Amino acid sequence: MYAAQHQDELKKQEELEREVSEREREVELLKKKAGETEEELQREIENHQKAKDSLGKASEAIGRLRGHVKEQENKIESLTKQKEQLENKNEELIETHTVSLSEVQGSYMSKLEQAVERESQLKMELKRETLERETEREEWGGRVERLVEEKKQLGDH
Repeated sequence: MYAAQHQDELKKQEELEREVSEREREVELLKKKAGETEEELQREIENHQKAKDSLGKASEAIGRLRGHVKEQENKIESLTKQKEQLENKNEELIETHTVSLSEVQGSYMSKLEQAVERESQLKMELKRETLERETEREEWGGRVERLVEEKKQLGDH
C-alpha cells in the first residue's frame, strides 16, 4: 500500500512539474509577446513624432510663405501707387504746360511714351510676380496636402 501511495504521489508530482513547466513556457511566451508589443508601440510613437515634426516644419514653411506673399502684395501696391503718381504727374504736366501747341504735343508724346513704357514694364513685373506667387502657392499647397495625407495615414495606424 505504501508503494501504491508513493506511486500516486510520484504521478501527482510529475503532473505538477509538467504543469509548472507548461506555465513557465506560457509566461515566457507572454513576456516575448509583451516585448514585441512594446517595440511596436515604440515604433508607432516614433512615427507619430516624425509626423508631428513634419507638420511643424510645414506650418513654419506656410508662415514664411505667407510673409513672402504679404511682401509681394506690398510691392504690388507700391508699384501701383508709383504708376498712379506717374499718371498724375503726366496729367499735371499737360495742364500746366504753357508753350506752343507743337512743343506741348512733342513733350506730351515723349512723356506719354515713357509712361506707357513704364506702365507696360509695371504690368509685366506685376504679371511675373503674380505668376511666381501662384506657382509658390501651388507648390506649397501640394506639399501641405502630401504632409496632411501622410499625417492621416500615420494617424490611421
